[in-house]
Order: sequence, then C-alpha cells, then structure tokens
Amino acid sequence: MTEKFKVMGKEERTYTDNSTGEVKTARTLHVLYENVTREGMTGQKVEAIYMPRSVDGIAFDKIRINGDYSPDYEIRSTKNGKMAYLVGVIAIKEGGV
Repeated sequence: MTEKFKVMGKEERTYTDNSTGEVKTARTLHVLYENVTREGMTGQKVEAIYMPRSVDGIAFDKIRINGDYSPDYEIRSTKNGKMAYLVGVIAIKEGGV
C-alpha cells in the first residue's frame, strides 16, 4: 500500500542564514497520515515536513490544503546523521484551498 497524507496546512517563511548572511526561504507542509499502525495501535499521525521550492511531480505553491498526496523520500547523509529528504509529491486527490 502506498503511503499517503492529507495536507492540513502550509508554511513559507524567510530567514537569514547566520553563517553566510544569505536570506533563505523555508517551506513546510503540515500533514495528517490516517490509519497509521504502530505497536498494535491504529490511529492518525500529524507531522511537519520540510519541502524544497519544487520537488518531482509538483511545486510547493501548487499543493492544495485538504488534498491527498503520496510522498517520495530519499535517504541522505548529513553532518548530523541520516535523514529522509522529500524528493517527490504525487497528487492523489487535489484539495480545495
């Protein structure tokens, strides 16, 4: 079964990188996973996912609130260890906002 989530909110903000002085933009999706099963319990899970300006399949400004999407992750090594990096988002059902 393909993992999917519903977008409940989006956040886009600018900040200054303290090491370079460069102004950057951070984008976050606030998502709801339904029917998540962990340790014998099934329920919902809410998560905030960092998202680049554009990933394979769809741009940040095209993602709609209440839309159902399927994420595609890639594991990357960072100076702090490994992390899952969002590289693709596929629309399953477009939302209304």
